[in-house]
Amino acid sequence: LASRLADDPDLRQALDPQHVANALNALSKWPDTPLCKAAARALASRLADDRDLCHALNPQGVANALNALSKWPDTPLCEAAARALASRLADDRDLRHALKPQGV
Repeated sequence: LASRLADDPDLRQALDPQHVANALNALSKWPDTPLCKAAARALASRLADDRDLCHALNPQGVANALNALSKWPDTPLCEAAARALASRLADDRDLRHALKPQGV
C-alpha cells in the first residue's frame, strides 16, 4: 500500500481527510522504511498544498497527522505539512479547545 500511495496520485487524491490522517499515522509506524517515507512525503505534499484538506481534518485527525509527520522532521514536505496544520491550530480557537488531552 505504501508503494501505491507513493506512486499513484489518483489514489492519494481519492483519500478523504480522515483517510489521509489514518494513512499518515499507519506509515509513521515504519519511519525508516523508504517506501513509507516516500508515501508520507506524497501525502504531506497534498496536505501542504491543499488548504481545504488541511481545514477538513477533525481535531483527532489534526493530532494524528501532526504526530505522524513528526517522524520525518528533516523532510521538507513533511515540515511544510506540519507548518500548515500548526498554522490552522494557532488560528482556530475552536479546534484547540476541541482537542482531547491525549491529542495535545
